[in-house]
Amino acid sequence: MQPSSVHVSANALTTPNWCRGVAERTDGGPVAGSRAIPDALDVREVPPDTWKNVLGRSGGRARRERLGGASASHRIRNRVSEGTAAWLRPAVFPVVVVLLTLVLSGLQLNQSSIARLEPGWASDPGLIVGHPRGIRSDEFNLSTPATIGNAQKGFPTHAWLGLNDINLDATSLGVPVADWTAVFQPQQWGMLALGSESTTALSIGFAWHWWVPVALGLIGVYLLLMSLRASPLVGSCLAVVLGLAPYVAWWSDSPGLTLGAITAAGALFVFALRARRIAAAAGMAVAAAWAAVVGVLGLYPPWLVSIGLVVALTVVGAARDRRVPVRRVALVAAAFAVPAGAVMLIWRWQNAAAITAIRGTYYPGQRHSIPGEGSWAHLLSAPLNFFMSFNSGSLRNVGVQNLSEAASVWFPLPALVLIAVAIGLEVRCRRNASSSAPYRDGWYWTAAGASLGGLVMLAWAMAPLPGFVGHLGLSLIPGNRTYLAIGLTTLIVLHLGAGRLRLPDRWLVIGAVVALLASAVLVVAVAVVLVHITPLGLVVAVAVAVAVAGLTVALVFGRRARAGAAIGLAVISLASYCAVGPLYRGLGPLVSSPLAKFVATRARAEGPTRWASLYYPAGTVIAASPSALISGMTYYPNPDVWTRLAPRQRRIWNNYLDILWYEDYRVNPAALSSQVQGTAALRIDLCNPQTAFLEIQYVVARVADHPSLSCFHRIAVLHDFGTEIAVYRRWAP
Repeated sequence: MQPSSVHVSANALTTPNWCRGVAERTDGGPVAGSRAIPDALDVREVPPDTWKNVLGRSGGRARRERLGGASASHRIRNRVSEGTAAWLRPAVFPVVVVLLTLVLSGLQLNQSSIARLEPGWASDPGLIVGHPRGIRSDEFNLSTPATIGNAQKGFPTHAWLGLNDINLDATSLGVPVADWTAVFQPQQWGMLALGSESTTALSIGFAWHWWVPVALGLIGVYLLLMSLRASPLVGSCLAVVLGLAPYVAWWSDSPGLTLGAITAAGALFVFALRARRIAAAAGMAVAAAWAAVVGVLGLYPPWLVSIGLVVALTVVGAARDRRVPVRRVALVAAAFAVPAGAVMLIWRWQNAAAITAIRGTYYPGQRHSIPGEGSWAHLLSAPLNFFMSFNSGSLRNVGVQNLSEAASVWFPLPALVLIAVAIGLEVRCRRNASSSAPYRDGWYWTAAGASLGGLVMLAWAMAPLPGFVGHLGLSLIPGNRTYLAIGLTTLIVLHLGAGRLRLPDRWLVIGAVVALLASAVLVVAVAVVLVHITPLGLVVAVAVAVAVAGLTVALVFGRRARAGAAIGLAVISLASYCAVGPLYRGLGPLVSSPLAKFVATRARAEGPTRWASLYYPAGTVIAASPSALISGMTYYPNPDVWTRLAPRQRRIWNNYLDILWYEDYRVNPAALSSQVQGTAALRIDLCNPQTAFLEIQYVVARVADHPSLSCFHRIAVLHDFGTEIAVYRRWAP
């Protein structure tokens, strides 16, 4: 009788107990009872075995046994359906996001706060649910009127906005323009396609303009996560966690465009590295270049640099994990860099004058950030978002100007510390293992690259680094603009580690309990520093913080709870997002107020004319019309204009400046005075011969202000904005 042979792995004799699971995965595949997740989404035209199975050349003994004696046609149908399902599952989330974008656009729904333009906004028929946010004044006073106005002007590339003929291609306004750069501005395609012939078409186009950055943020993050590891459910849920984070919800100009474009570029670059065919790799690299240009033309360096750093280091780590040949890396890099570089050089040459003017301003051209401008209280503030959404006036004066500055991403620090410990043990155990990890388990360098990028951003935001560090490009990033990149790092690590990390049961239980308690303590400390909070609000914030920390631990260490944990995190983020912004239908007072109708009627009768507003809310409506608004925001100065108006006040006017106009016949011809940062008051004599070159035909003012406009005559009085508005026209010469 032969003695039975027992195989004992060499690692089992030398590996500590907490490393046994890692050693078993290294030596013999997944631990029993766990389900392996594919390492990354395969972007080849068809999964490699699908056509072989359809053609009957392979399939494996297990597949033949499962199909048994089924007919040949039945076997082919089964195999085709399996291959189709392998592609349909990853496509579900992007398809759903695109469909939602189309539906919301078709229904003319957006989240603009333009209802704030009217004092009685609560009764605005366009306001469906929620509260328009006063903190979004940059949106409803500036960017949205400029967007609607340029559409009504016929999508020119240059338009008078304030006291300058602005090159719109060189600003971060993101207004629709009818030139070649529109190819790289998907958020404008709806407005350009539908035009402004009717209010409905304009409203649908604006809704598309609103939702596309949000959708792009969701899809871009999802594609990046899927390129690193194919787990559609977890990837889609984590994309919601970042794409709808409080940070995204509160900002007037959605960072989703930059976030989505740069992450999509990174995903396509990874897909190109993995593609079988050279032509497919080159095509994906060109697509990545298009996405990167979309992100760059968003023209917001703080998000672009911070997110770009994290994505670039993640891609480098992914290439190292997959042992991509140097020749393939060089090919993809060249196919990416050549078209992207060519487009940006053409754009730079075409807009050189405007770029020089913007760089020459004191703000933003010469603004430089320093290390340590961030705040731990702000970074950890996400669990307070529900309370702050319904108590917007609760923010303490702690060096932060508004809720946008205080908003953050979901960053469950105690849970992340526990995960970092698990990763450290995992790496140590792998080094102790005698055999190298299988190819499908290669993710450490990817996680290391993402973590390095996030740690650089965290150090720049929080640590008192030497000033010379800013010369590496980090001076473009204020501390509170790093949070989105830090959140992206968090999600990449969570996605890569979900279900792969293990801790001894006792360690895990103790660590999880400590993480939950620490999360509760942290949110209480943040609440005390950041807001005037009620007892109920504090209970809700603690519950949210503990739930997010617990779900994060379950996502990474749970076997059967992984999907539920991911869904739970997505639900919390979605609910938090919906609590911030209103849901609004149409364009409201920008097209339907008495002043808007009056200006539109004049434009149809006379053509576009030049207007000035001595009452700020009225200027917002005029900016959204076919006519030009000379007062208000000037995005970058025209030295020739200001030399004639206020030559000795360059320190004030050489900035990105929102200017409040006041008629004053005593000045000769104008005088500026600074107010809060970014705004100034301009006293100007509109009837002085030295201001005639501005060619202002109409002036709007409150009747109660009794402006002395001797060279104008009043032609109408309108009840608008809760007051009486007078419209003046210049006397004919």
